[in-house]
Amino acid sequence: MKQLKLMDQVFWTKKDLRTEEIIEKLAQLFAIREDEFKPTILYGGKLTHSRNTKFDSSKVSLFKKCFKEESVLRITLTNNDKEEKDVIFGFTIDFARFSTVVSFQVTHSYFSSHEKLLKFLSIAENICNIIRPMYGEIHDLEDSNELLCDNTYRVHECLPGVYWYNYFGKYYIEKIGKDKLLSSPASKIEELGNGDIIVYTSDNPFDYSSPTSRKSQKKLRKYLGIKNKRKNNIF
Repeated sequence: MKQLKLMDQVFWTKKDLRTEEIIEKLAQLFAIREDEFKPTILYGGKLTHSRNTKFDSSKVSLFKKCFKEESVLRITLTNNDKEEKDVIFGFTIDFARFSTVVSFQVTHSYFSSHEKLLKFLSIAENICNIIRPMYGEIHDLEDSNELLCDNTYRVHECLPGVYWYNYFGKYYIEKIGKDKLLSSPASKIEELGNGDIIVYTSDNPFDYSSPTSRKSQKKLRKYLGIKNKRKNNIF
């Protein structure tokens, strides 16, 4: 995507996403939409000739086919088709060796009301219900790169940092401890019905770089044992 101010949600999972059930659920969530997140572009590796191709609901079968072709390591749906738009978004799945990364990015211009933030968070909730991530975060994309403690992002080995929204699945709850996570110094903590835990460092996702938010991020980072070098991380 273009260099834009983006709010980014990204989740890592060890779950196999190349199953009929999950492919159908992800198609329903991202490929078959008639709202402001209706995609117009698909990238699907060799199935789209390694370039962006025009997309609409009549091509959902191609989106699904991309999952079934194991040589396709990245799938992207976006409305970033070079036409001028008030809001740009992108949904991407990256298949990697140790985990699969699912991300959804939206330009800051989208968030003109609290209701739109809630819709963005509801999409995160839907993603998590489908892929059951081991870890996830939501934060301004540019700032999250500044906060990154491990630039290889090997989340199966260590936590990459602390952000506005921090999602801990079973994998990390077992590593850190449920009681410790539920006692985190944080603005808000949610224990979900499936046992996963979300920790927020502030009330406002766009206040990420204020002195108060930086202090909260630093405090949680220290509490979880996240250092600047992987060898000093919680593993």
